[in-house]
Amino acid sequence: MAINGIKTNSIWSITNYGFSILSLFFLFPFMVHRLGDSNYGFFIFLGTINGMASIANFGFSEASLRFIALYHNKNDSDSLKRVFSTSFWTNLVLGTVTAIVLILLAGLIFGLLKETEVDFSLGVRLITISAITFFIRFITGIFSIVPQSLQRFDISSKIAIAETILRVGLYVVVLLSGYGLIGIVFSEAILAIIISVVNYIYSSKLLGTFRLIGVPSVATFKEIFNYSIIAFITQMVGLLWQYTDRILLGYFIGSAAIAYFSVPQQIIFKILGLVAAASVVLFPRFSVDKLDETAKLLYKEFTLIGLIFTLIVFSTLSLIIKDFISLWISPSFAAETQSIAIILAMSCMIRGAFPVYENLFKGIGKPVFNMYIVIASSLIIVVLDFLLIPKLGLNGAGIAYLVSPLAGVAAMILIWRKILNESLLEPLKKYLIPLVLSFSLLGLSFLIKTRFEISQSWANILFQALAFSITLSAVLMGYYKIFLPQVWFSMRDLRIRMQTIWKPNDK
Repeated sequence: MAINGIKTNSIWSITNYGFSILSLFFLFPFMVHRLGDSNYGFFIFLGTINGMASIANFGFSEASLRFIALYHNKNDSDSLKRVFSTSFWTNLVLGTVTAIVLILLAGLIFGLLKETEVDFSLGVRLITISAITFFIRFITGIFSIVPQSLQRFDISSKIAIAETILRVGLYVVVLLSGYGLIGIVFSEAILAIIISVVNYIYSSKLLGTFRLIGVPSVATFKEIFNYSIIAFITQMVGLLWQYTDRILLGYFIGSAAIAYFSVPQQIIFKILGLVAAASVVLFPRFSVDKLDETAKLLYKEFTLIGLIFTLIVFSTLSLIIKDFISLWISPSFAAETQSIAIILAMSCMIRGAFPVYENLFKGIGKPVFNMYIVIASSLIIVVLDFLLIPKLGLNGAGIAYLVSPLAGVAAMILIWRKILNESLLEPLKKYLIPLVLSFSLLGLSFLIKTRFEISQSWANILFQALAFSITLSAVLMGYYKIFLPQVWFSMRDLRIRMQTIWKPNDK
């Protein structure tokens, strides 16, 4: 099957992301109402345990993706099959050991929760079922990466969309039938089996053979492991900050707190993921020994576009999210989650500038810099979580997220001075002042909102969102046109430079 172009792949990537966001908007209120805050928090807790257990992969997924693509491009089918076989058998061993450990420690894992409505015997059974689901997905993970390694994001996106539709359907049927939490956990096991079979079928078709699993190779294992070590460290630290807050919230407060934190967090970071999905197209353009002037300009412009997007979207979301959650889920749920939701949304206002430098570091062959940034950001979150959650609860976790972008800001300064070799005056004017303007307008809007009693309705939420986003857009547009006209005019010509990204790679 033919390899898709970057434009097609990016469209499918964004489509899949958008579809997953829409499904969450439907599922979250439905599941919270049917399961209750505590039981839904316990379900998130199960996913958190499996997410942390996935560290047992040791970065093999990312390394396998790279070597499958490499040997496929070389038409080296023998080496490709060795990679497949070695990765599969390695995952089988690691997945088996990890799943057994999870099952044996199910009682201790359940004890991490300070308070939950799930009794001990049911909790242990649910953790056991969840561990089996983890095992299925873990050992068959090699099949899911094939479409991406062959640049067929259309196939991987279609499978992901189909899985989302099936998940929504199963959840609705299970919950309406009264099977509750245990039915949802069983649904995930069923999904894991179905999707694993689908991924195997498509992997076989893409590679032109149904005999993918053979004898593992020690030499291939060493080859993959040598590449995977940096990916493993980055993944390990990333998972640490991604899940530490949920574990600590469950330990110090209870399973309901996990729900109050994870619902706004997942929605907010799903929206943020749109920036990453769009900026991934820059990776091949930055894959050069030395950046030319066009590449440098693309870095600056895409950084600015990503920043403006998140400034407008997440400052608007900060303003309306309390009312939104109140109508979307319930006033009682909104009362518990409003502060953390606002803080999380505000923490993402600056994050739109970060995915571009991640692709830059990968492209110029310096992925280790991304690892350093992830480590720094993760340490900030983990340390602050341990210090603040016991004292401030949910808000402590939010403050940790609010401070963590400092690592990304440091990375941008490094790029400007060491890679672009330019003065820091320009990024201060292009990025910092718009950020200050956005926070100032947001603060003023909160002040105005508290002075007037505005009834909660979807019409009022829509009016506030439109009024604020249009006002902020006008403020930012006026700032750039008046004080940075060269930026304003270069942005108008971005479409022409985009063709240097799309056309050379489309087939």
